[in-house]
Amino acid sequence: MKLTKEEQINQRRNLVLQLHSKGMSQEKIAEVLKPDVLQISQKTVSRDIQWLKDNAVETVVQGQRKDLAFEWELVNTNLHMLRAKAWALMEHAEGNPKEGIHPNTALIKDLFSIIQSINADIMKHRSIGDIVTAATIKYSQSVVEVRGNQIQEIVEVTTNTTTAPALTEQQEQEQQND
Repeated sequence: MKLTKEEQINQRRNLVLQLHSKGMSQEKIAEVLKPDVLQISQKTVSRDIQWLKDNAVETVVQGQRKDLAFEWELVNTNLHMLRAKAWALMEHAEGNPKEGIHPNTALIKDLFSIIQSINADIMKHRSIGDIVTAATIKYSQSVVEVRGNQIQEIVEVTTNTTTAPALTEQQEQEQQND
């Protein structure tokens, strides 16, 4: 099954995004994709990355919201599960003197650091949700403004075309009365 030009571009951009998300430079991405059928240059990679940045909010708004929200929820759940597991391990590492189990101070220290990192990640994750929400709202407001301007233009054009003959008819009646 042959892909359309648009489908080919979308596939290429998805590959570029995947490689870029792994921290690869534009040059490295072009190098990785050159042996493939794509044969793309660093300039094409650069344009694709710019397109992905320019269209990120629109992508989220245009159908990706559900997927993004689901992925966000998965990450959120995973972070909370990791934190719960880290705390369970911490409680075990603290030992139980009544049962003759002594604290493992090295493990406690490491787990404390991990729990702090997970807590920070949870807070970062929550702020990312706020940023995405704010960007989506800003984009939606700009769309509403554009649509409002388009409607206003249509109203003005319609009003001008319907009032012009009415004024002409009114002028004719005045002329007949004179």
